[in-house]
Amino acid sequence: SPPNTKHMVYSMTMYSKSGKPYYFHGYKVVKDIPNPLRIWHDTSTLYVNIYAGTTADSEVIYKGVMHIEMFDFMKQMTTMKVLNAKNNVERLNALARFGVHFAGVLWESYGGVLVKPQLYDPNAPPRVKRPLAVCKPEFHYFSTDDQVTL
Repeated sequence: SPPNTKHMVYSMTMYSKSGKPYYFHGYKVVKDIPNPLRIWHDTSTLYVNIYAGTTADSEVIYKGVMHIEMFDFMKQMTTMKVLNAKNNVERLNALARFGVHFAGVLWESYGGVLVKPQLYDPNAPPRVKRPLAVCKPEFHYFSTDDQVTL
């Protein structure tokens, strides 16, 4: 990965209706720069390889880029299911862990100076302040109902 980037990785084995296995591997590039305007672009773009087999060592049969639109993403969030959970509490905990992980990656990458204390240099020299270029202040006094002048 280039410096200041993270990958959100997605991988799974898929099967066609006839039972033929395929391996799916995709990643999103999340730039570690405090620019919240990039969140949607970065998290809705998935770089994909599909392999004819069950591992990434199999032959690549497809390479491409997938994009998801906002409304499709919102719908997708309602379809998430946790498999093999013993009960509803375990199922909800697994969904919550995913949400915390996903949101945490985004917060670390796009949360700006609030999450990047390493960008603050306490030994840096003070910045040079420019003179403030404004008009001379005007004062407008008024009296309140109880005759106090403010």
